[in-house]
Order: sequence, then structure tokens, then C-alpha cells
Amino acid sequence: MSRIRIADLIGQERAGDAVYVAPLPDGPILVLQDSAIAIWEAVDGDGIDAIARRVGEMTGVDAPAVRDDVAHFVRTLVGRGLLVEY
Repeated sequence: MSRIRIADLIGQERAGDAVYVAPLPDGPILVLQDSAIAIWEAVDGDGIDAIARRVGEMTGVDAPAVRDDVAHFVRTLVGRGLLVEY
């Protein structure tokens, strides 16, 4: 199973109800809100199942119910260079 971590040289800043993330130094900046923040904060070098479990714990939703959405969003962030699959 692949593991996911935040890529090197990523800036992040929480402001109010949003988290701003960007590859440094040139961006672009991505604004995360709501469940996207939970997914971002759940990434800790583990696989999708562990990330989904943490998101479920944070949001009060059953992990299997959010797994596909978590996997899709993680793939999106990997494609943008914000997360790394290894």
C-alpha cells in the first residue's frame, strides 16, 4: 500500500476557517476549507485507509463512508504537487 506525506517545500497557513497551502516559492496557492482541511491535517505518512480513519474521527463520519472521497482528494493534491505518494 502506498503512503502519503506532504511534499517538501510546501507552505501552509491557517487563517480563520481556511488553510492556505502552496508549493514554495511560486505557488499557486490553494485554499482548503471544511472537509478538505480535515483530509490535509490527517495526512501523516500513512496510507489512504489510515487517512480516512482519521478524517472519520475528526468529522464524526464512518471511515468507510469517506474513504473514496478522501482517496479522490488525495490524488488531486498529489497531482498538484502538494502531497507525495511513496
